[in-house]
Amino acid sequence: MTFQLEAARGETTVRLCGSVGLPPGSKQRARVTEMRRYHGFVLPVPDWESIDDESLILTCTTDDVVVGACRAARRSAGEGGWCNSFPVEMRKSLPGDESGFAFLERLVVEPQARSSDLGKILLFAAILWSSQLWPIRSHAAIFRPEMVRLGGWYGARELAQPALLPVSDQLAVLVGGRLDEAETIARASLLDRGWTLRSPTQPS
Repeated sequence: MTFQLEAARGETTVRLCGSVGLPPGSKQRARVTEMRRYHGFVLPVPDWESIDDESLILTCTTDDVVVGACRAARRSAGEGGWCNSFPVEMRKSLPGDESGFAFLERLVVEPQARSSDLGKILLFAAILWSSQLWPIRSHAAIFRPEMVRLGGWYGARELAQPALLPVSDQLAVLVGGRLDEAETIARASLLDRGWTLRSPTQPS
């Protein structure tokens, strides 16, 4: 299944694409891997992880160049030990939905594009498409304290107190909420900021 979205404001048009995984050897996969390596949050994991092959991978393109990316993974609080490295209180605060939740992660935007709302547009698309791809209702994400306002922009609430992540030795905050509420808030905010949003095709 693939998703598409165009966001335009003035003379700027950005195109977003989402799909489950990206083909090995593709230019898009190489570009996402490169951006994570040089501009992403430092993590002791490969730049392309096995979970990527079964997750929703979003890319954001301007002038035919991928300048941003994000991953939405369907997770469950008790699944497979993926969150064992999280502090205990953070693990306890993950959404407990039996159907799982969308975990929004690996958000990366080229430095020269970070002032143009691309991170917000990527998160909006991740929220929108996660609810279309999976039968889930909740979302969660981890932000550095100085970036928590980005979660607040789409209505995410702090689910646990800031805590040190052992895998990165950095302070982090778990946020989350309902997908339908996040979609409504994020869409309204982007429209208020002058963006028009158009889906060229239905999911295929």
